[in-house]
Amino acid sequence: MDADDELAKNDKDKVRKLLKNDEADAYFFETLSYIGDRPGIDVVKNINVRFIKNHRGYMFEGAIHEQIVSDIIKKNKNARILPKKLKYIIMVT
Repeated sequence: MDADDELAKNDKDKVRKLLKNDEADAYFFETLSYIGDRPGIDVVKNINVRFIKNHRGYMFEGAIHEQIVSDIIKKNKNARILPKKLKYIIMVT
């Protein structure tokens, strides 16, 4: 996470459950990027990988907007990357 990113407060317990289980190598979250002077006016929604299993072999690829999903799949053909109904908020000013 970046310093200006946060998880939606309502999803706190869901995140704790993800940290305790071993069902996936990574999770997709809905990311909300607020644009403008204050949240709620203009928002861009995306689906992005946000929680990744700590694995020494996984590495981010790319110089800008680094990605990790392709590396996870290359190194683990049975990798599970699951969607979760969690909101990850990115403040863009």
